[in-house]
Amino acid sequence: MRYRARVGCLVPIVLLVAAAVGFTVWANKSITLRYRFTLVVDENGHTVRGSAVYDTRWAGIAEYFPSLSELAGGRRWLPIYSGEATYVDLGAPGILFALMTYDPLRTRQGTALNPAGLLVAPFGYSMIGAVTWDLLYRIRDTRGPIDVPLERLPLLVRFRNLNDPATAERVDPFNLAASFGSGVKLLRATIEMTNDPVTTGIEQKLPWLALPQAAQDELIRVRRVQWGGPGAANNHDRSLFPRYFKAEAEDK
Repeated sequence: MRYRARVGCLVPIVLLVAAAVGFTVWANKSITLRYRFTLVVDENGHTVRGSAVYDTRWAGIAEYFPSLSELAGGRRWLPIYSGEATYVDLGAPGILFALMTYDPLRTRQGTALNPAGLLVAPFGYSMIGAVTWDLLYRIRDTRGPIDVPLERLPLLVRFRNLNDPATAERVDPFNLAASFGSGVKLLRATIEMTNDPVTTGIEQKLPWLALPQAAQDELIRVRRVQWGGPGAANNHDRSLFPRYFKAEAEDK
């Protein structure tokens, strides 16, 4: 009888531990989605493309129990991404860069347009918190390129001097000619699922990204993006950060 009583007391504990382990596994389920982001530009009758491959890993509490998101640090999703800014080399007119952050003149603050946010933007999702597992599975199973609305593109910039991040200027996706000269127009932006390696080598275009992290922080963090060129009326007080250009897997 005493043995049976002990067993009976242990059963709830075992069930509780099993449930906790099961919940932990469920709460930490994840999906990795890798895709290619491509910009297509018309440069006076010549079609020029630039692309980059991003890796995104999605994990967190399922959408069916959003109230439990506090167990994930108050965040419904914990997407981790890696990759580099996408660029299109137009030759003499310059290089167009698509950074891994949002443009405050086109997108409201708080909207994530890092590689995780960019992945879901073509599917009508402006906030990562609204993403569902069903959507991620649907994205995983898509084939062929999917158009990204130009108004949902991340921050586009150019540099008057590639060696000096202080010369960064915002580029209007609807008016590339203002930054690169007449006859230059953004035709299309797409994403496409891929198994290709994550893009590397942006330091070949922006050499200061090869500096040690501390030097990058010191050099880039204090710089401001010139929205419309020096002295323009619509300039904003916006800093650039190294993570907008290059992100390892641990960045969020």
